[in-house]
This record gives sequence, structure tokens and C-alpha cells, in this order.
Amino acid sequence: RKTHMRKTVAVLSLTLVHASLSIGVLALAFSVGMTRFEHGQAPTLYERALEASVLVLYFPLEHLGDLVPKGWFPGLWGYLPVLLNSALWAAVIVRAGERLRAKAA
Repeated sequence: RKTHMRKTVAVLSLTLVHASLSIGVLALAFSVGMTRFEHGQAPTLYERALEASVLVLYFPLEHLGDLVPKGWFPGLWGYLPVLLNSALWAAVIVRAGERLRAKAA
């Protein structure tokens, strides 16, 4: 029971961290891109790194986005897929940690 509670807290914590990071990095990448776009400059290494980070953080959500009809998640409901994606990442990370600890023991 104690282990189950610890796993639940770990998944919820990682979900919130991942979702916050995903939204923050996306906003930063958008901001940097728009600033560059206004001046007509080529993307910098920093901007390309941000874009790559967004692709990693939003995997597999970004690839599944085309399967969901537009309008399914209007307004603030648009954060639900991000939270689900982050929960998936968190569950996989916690499970991988369990397996690594079991292998080391």
C-alpha cells in the first residue's frame, strides 16, 4: 500500500513537472521564433534546440494530433491532451525506474 501511494505521488508529480515544462518550452520556442520571424533571420542553434525539445516533450501527442478531429478540445480543454501525454511520460519513467531498481537488486 505504501509503495502504491509512493508510485501515485511520483506519477502525479512527474506529470505536473512534464506538463509545465512542455507548456513553458513551447511558449518560449514560439516567442523566440516570432522574434526571429519579425527580423527575417535564420533560426539559431538555440531556437533549433528549443524546437527539438518541443518535439520530444510532446511525443507521442504531436503525432496523434492529426487523428483527433478539430474542436474536440476547445478552450481550456486543450490542456487535457497535454496532461494525458505528460501522465504517459510519467508512468513510463516510474515504471522504468522500478525495473532498473529491481535489476540492480
